[in-house]
Amino acid sequence: MGQITFSEAEYQNKKRKTRREIFLKRMDKLIPWKQLEKKVARYYPKIQNGRPPYPLSAMLRVHCMHLFYNLSDPAMEDALYEIESMRHFAGLKLDRLPDETTILNFRHFLEQHVLGKVLFKEENKHLEKNGLMLREGSIVDATIISAPSSTKNSTGKHDPEMHQTKKGNEWHFGMKMHIGVDDTLGLIHSIDTTAANVHDIVPTDKLKAEKIKASVRAKVEHPFRYIKQVFGYNKVRYRGLAKNNNRLHLLAAFSNLLIGERYMLAQGQCACFPPKWRETGKKYTNNGRIVSESSNFCRLNPRSAKISGYSDLP
Repeated sequence: MGQITFSEAEYQNKKRKTRREIFLKRMDKLIPWKQLEKKVARYYPKIQNGRPPYPLSAMLRVHCMHLFYNLSDPAMEDALYEIESMRHFAGLKLDRLPDETTILNFRHFLEQHVLGKVLFKEENKHLEKNGLMLREGSIVDATIISAPSSTKNSTGKHDPEMHQTKKGNEWHFGMKMHIGVDDTLGLIHSIDTTAANVHDIVPTDKLKAEKIKASVRAKVEHPFRYIKQVFGYNKVRYRGLAKNNNRLHLLAAFSNLLIGERYMLAQGQCACFPPKWRETGKKYTNNGRIVSESSNFCRLNPRSAKISGYSDLP
């Protein structure tokens, strides 16, 4: 083990944890890293002559932070140099950090092998093992993700895969993300992406919709909140649907983990919650105050499992 740097020593001894550190610690415990790395490892470059590639675990964690904070490739490189908590999350040290080209190449690698969809399915399997992917019924909805409408670019044209549509009295240019959501827990089980002018009904067969209950429609809005507000993806980062589709699958996987977190807490299954939360018999308490009477009540009533003062925002 090498000698620690001054920044690492200061990081270890500081008294207060920032919101970023708390959020990264949550995600570190929620994401099933071993299962995801196993899916990616078969495609990842092996060590040959020349400089060895960065460890897969480090690059996958860097990519996840790339998406958590909606950063550009240069901004992600800068963040790794400036922020010790992000280096700590990725298991990297200052003496060897990936540059923006390496970060870009890893993203292209994931896109080339369509691994966003693979990792989304793997994370959902992880939730199913914890009993959280109930499929009694589905709700289908779509949201518009804006794209630049300007033609002031190298091609002098709009992105040909993006189109405009009218919503209410306003015109929007971009793409649509269509999702199928479990009507009990509000977890995303299927995704499709189209140009914004495609009607919401068209991709329904792909999303495996079984029924729509107007009384629980609000559940489908929760994943959109995570994707567009928590992770900041309300405007496309790339040209074309394929790259954005790959990214949206990963963001949907992260959203499912954060939504499922509250139910795992209610059942006493999640290890990522603050130590002040504990189960005493059939009652869950927060410093002595009863939160709910039973895990079953929390499972069927999402609001009962919501933790006051425990923010999703990094």
